[in-house]
Amino acid sequence: MRWRRLAIDAWEIELRCPDCREVWYERVPTAAVKRLDRVLKAARVELERHLEEIERIDMEEQAEDFIAALRDGAILPDDFGRPPPPA
Repeated sequence: MRWRRLAIDAWEIELRCPDCREVWYERVPTAAVKRLDRVLKAARVELERHLEEIERIDMEEQAEDFIAALRDGAILPDDFGRPPPPA
């Protein structure tokens, strides 16, 4: 969750369990903080990659639905025209 430097080679990090949400604090050396930072960055890249894949699949499905609607005549040119003037 958070971290703060306590000394030249000592950090206090606040950790939270994502399942039970329990919070605890650890005092760790700089090397451990650097390793944690690398792991967090790698995990973020992986999550972003998965999100991009989910978005791609969703867009493909939307495109397929649109193509099917065009093929079935469910979308007409008037669907893209200007709204009619008020009566």
